[in-house]
Amino acid sequence: MKVLKNRDGILRICFISNSRKLGGAERVLLETIDVLTENGAECRVLLPGEGTLSEELSRRGILYRIVFSAWLALLPQPNLWQRSKAAVRFGLATLVAMRQIVNGKCDVVYSNTITVGHGALAAKLLNKPHIWHLHEFSSAFHFYFGEGLSCRVIGWLTDVAIVVSKALAASYRPFIAPSKLVPVYPSLHLEIDSLPETEASCTAFPRRDGLFRCTIAGGICPGKGQEDAVRAVALLQEQNVNVELLIVGANENPQYRHKLDQIIQKNRMEDIVLFAGEVRDARALIKLSDLLLVCSRSEGFGRVTIEAQLACIPVIGTATNATPELIQEGFNGLLYDADDVAGLAEKILYLYRNPDRARLLGEQGRRSAISVFNKARYASELVGIVNKLTKPLETSAS
Repeated sequence: MKVLKNRDGILRICFISNSRKLGGAERVLLETIDVLTENGAECRVLLPGEGTLSEELSRRGILYRIVFSAWLALLPQPNLWQRSKAAVRFGLATLVAMRQIVNGKCDVVYSNTITVGHGALAAKLLNKPHIWHLHEFSSAFHFYFGEGLSCRVIGWLTDVAIVVSKALAASYRPFIAPSKLVPVYPSLHLEIDSLPETEASCTAFPRRDGLFRCTIAGGICPGKGQEDAVRAVALLQEQNVNVELLIVGANENPQYRHKLDQIIQKNRMEDIVLFAGEVRDARALIKLSDLLLVCSRSEGFGRVTIEAQLACIPVIGTATNATPELIQEGFNGLLYDADDVAGLAEKILYLYRNPDRARLLGEQGRRSAISVFNKARYASELVGIVNKLTKPLETSAS
């Protein structure tokens, strides 16, 4: 299946990213570009700055431009002055994007993540088809102009809103027409094609003999639920279970990190709870673990869950949002109720005492992940969306 062509035989797509880093949403962006490029499209990307994402684009030979950008939301609650500045920035960023789209002779505009919106307005003003790839719950952000209004504007500006899970689709239905919402699981072919064997972070946190290693990966903040993992390990320590916890992720919330430190000090767990900090690729550390914990409260997809499954590492996740779409209880992982620390500790202990069962969950997790999260399936769904959206281009060309 190939993407449709415009008048001169090439379909040109302009991608707009809110980030210069290589996070989960940006990995999906790279997978999307890989698939569309292989199917005949010409892709270019607008970025807010140089970084690990631009490095990957250069390695692929993808044209990118560093341009003035604007955001729809930020994590702290915006004040009136911030909203005023955001409106000005949004207008300027829209004009910059319009110029890039016109100069690049782009046929389709593709915005990545909910936080970047000027590309959608630029596409609307230029009468270009627009795709918005949503990776996160809107409730996780403080929008400059309110959550409800912003999400409705997203629905108005875009032609197709691709969401990375069914749970995410359900959360946007009050704001975006169901006909525009299309759930599409990411490919994860980047992880399937290569799993890193070594990384500098692994030498800093080697496996310790006799300890059952649990790892939790993600920015340190209440939404990722590291407190559940720390308290569960504290309960296991009281039962003399030889377990350790490795926390991988940037310190996004200093107050929450301080709370974790207090729990660790109170339970004298300084030797068994380790902080790896932010790493470029957590997969190598996950591969060195006995178990991955996903304690998130608002997981729109859960890429780290699939990364662990691909590495045959069993996963225990919260029974909320998108995680149950990825974990079938007792088949390719285990689920627990968020805040049920005793329940989480009990499931960790079960896998600790039953290594054969843990191994089986890991093996079944890998088989199920490969069967769903692969390039062929993603290409079929994504190219189908682009073809349907750009059908008028081919008709007018003929």
